[in-house]
Amino acid sequence: MKPKIAVFGDILLDRYDYCENRENPESSAPCHRVKNTVFLPGGAGNVAANLARLGAEVILFGVLGNDDHGRQLLTEISKLGINHKILTDNGIKTIVKQRILSTSDGRYHGRLDFGDYPSEIEAIKSLRFQILSRLSPLLADGFDSCIISDYNKGFITAEIINEIKKIGIPVYVDPKQDKSLYCGVELIKPNRKEISTMSNFSDDREKAQELAKELNTNVLLTLGGEGMFFAGKSGETFHLPAHKTEVVDVTGCGDTAIATLVFYRTLGKSFREAIELANKAAGISIQYPGCHHISRDEIEN
Repeated sequence: MKPKIAVFGDILLDRYDYCENRENPESSAPCHRVKNTVFLPGGAGNVAANLARLGAEVILFGVLGNDDHGRQLLTEISKLGINHKILTDNGIKTIVKQRILSTSDGRYHGRLDFGDYPSEIEAIKSLRFQILSRLSPLLADGFDSCIISDYNKGFITAEIINEIKKIGIPVYVDPKQDKSLYCGVELIKPNRKEISTMSNFSDDREKAQELAKELNTNVLLTLGGEGMFFAGKSGETFHLPAHKTEVVDVTGCGDTAIATLVFYRTLGKSFREAIELANKAAGISIQYPGCHHISRDEIEN
């Protein structure tokens, strides 16, 4: 079986500049000579890339600026064999995350962000009716499941979430906004920072269990080096410790986790089985610089 999974969300362009250090003749500030540049889909694009690597049939939905960065991003999406229904618009700019890494060991030196301003986010939100008119005919396209990758950059709105829910398939969410938007979905995957804005409980596990009841959804709380905690809407709970491994770069780790979870759930695995595999995939991904897309062989063998 080849799962057919829709990914909706904020798509970013990840730029990785692999550099060597050099003496700065102007000041004591760090200076890096760029030796190689790699472009990859980020945000929801990284979720789609992970699914494609696992072997799913993926269709990616989002918006990009009609600009050089947007065209670069569409090229990278095509290279990875990801189908898409992406709207491009002259009124917005494609968001870029530019990371500086060492050529010798992949060490992360810094990041520059382009776009992602409040005015840009509002411009994307203003397209929601145009997005909905294009989205509605596509929702009956026989998807097995759906992931909403919400980076709060404007694409995911209440109207779009409500339209997605009408598909009648399991909807999984990586959340960033008002928790009420996600009521009744199959699962949400907040981290500690995100769940702290959703609950008044002091204990992380109590927060997850409260949300599961309040929103009538399953909750997978990611705890960084402490692993993952699952709170099911039926009352089931369990904790999985993180895999002990060298941490090189946590970039994209959460995207890897939710992509792996949904892929294996769609194949019929139980929540515990799928989360165990997602936890393992996350442990593999952080051993590589940048966003590492993991194959089934890496996870299962």
